[in-house]
Amino acid sequence: MVLDVLRVNASDVREGEAMRQIRARVRGGGDRGNAMVEFSLVFLLLLTMIVGMFEFTWVLFLRATFHHAVREAVRAAITGEPGPNGLDSRIKSVIQSNSFGLLSQAELDAHVSVEFFDANCAGATCPLSTAEAGSIVRVGINCYDLTPITNLIRKDNQGAPFPFSLTVSASDKMEPYPGNPPNRGTVANPTACQ
Repeated sequence: MVLDVLRVNASDVREGEAMRQIRARVRGGGDRGNAMVEFSLVFLLLLTMIVGMFEFTWVLFLRATFHHAVREAVRAAITGEPGPNGLDSRIKSVIQSNSFGLLSQAELDAHVSVEFFDANCAGATCPLSTAEAGSIVRVGINCYDLTPITNLIRKDNQGAPFPFSLTVSASDKMEPYPGNPPNRGTVANPTACQ
């Protein structure tokens, strides 16, 4: 191989022609590494797009699932039919059964809020302590921290995953029902975002 590279005709010596031929023979052409460099750059962009797509769809799926769960809970709440442990516990059980098992009991207690407001209040919202007919019920999942799947994109200064914070809510007007307002049981207090 070395002898082939150094074998040069005397007529090719003019104006550095021999050196160009030697370089071309040693390198094997000028385009040899371009394909690898282009592939690595395109592959990195493609991989970033795929990871971003997974992250986005995971967050979108959870938000849609939780929104469906609170809408079903509001539908259950407006009928005024309490469960054995009160209306708030029935609302939480409806949320848990419609969230595909993504919320544990501890997460329900920490993130679910059930609030009642006077529908005839002028101006600011007027909270109520009872579930009266004609009042507005608002059910929400507040500040649910969702850790990204890959942990490549969202990290804090120490390199720990930085979670997304999801908040969803739904509200509706309580239906009239005979008798006294339903027992709320253990009141689900709203959780403040941190």
